Amino acid sequence: MLWKFSSADVLSFAANHMKRMYVQRTPELNKAIQVYSSAFKATFTWHNMRTLQECREACGGQGVKTEHRVVMQGDYDVQSTFEGDNQVLMQKVCKSLLAEYISALKRNKPLRAFGLEHMNNPCPTIPDNLSSSAVRGSHFQFLITKLGEKARNMLPS
Repeated sequence: MLWKFSSADVLSFAANHMKRMYVQRTPELNKAIQVYSSAFKATFTWHNMRTLQECREACGGQGVKTEHRVVMQGDYDVQSTFEGDNQVLMQKVCKSLLAEYISALKRNKPLRAFGLEHMNNPCPTIPDNLSSSAVRGSHFQFLITKLGEKARNMLPS
């Protein structure tokens, strides 16, 4: 449980960073704000649901009693779809990031958006000539699936 609470602190710092970005927004930052807020909303609500579920399970039968306030889980279930379903929001994030990456490749300029500068280094998963046929290919799909599995395994459960 301590891991969940410390993760909540880290997410709080991220939320505060997002608020500062929004307050100091410029027209150039609007797209970044949209991508970050979509990703943060999905990440925060998923973390919230996992934490509440773990708290309820840790309390055993007492976890379903209203006096212990873990029952709030029902109130937070709706957050997964409120103001955009989390899955759809993450698809929008992926689309924006991939579009930015492809745009940088086409311009032959390094990627300088969304903190993804590390993508400028050679990456064996992304083919040099990224086309729709390459993305639909079974080899690329296999590599992306493996990459997704690695990313999911790195996330705290």
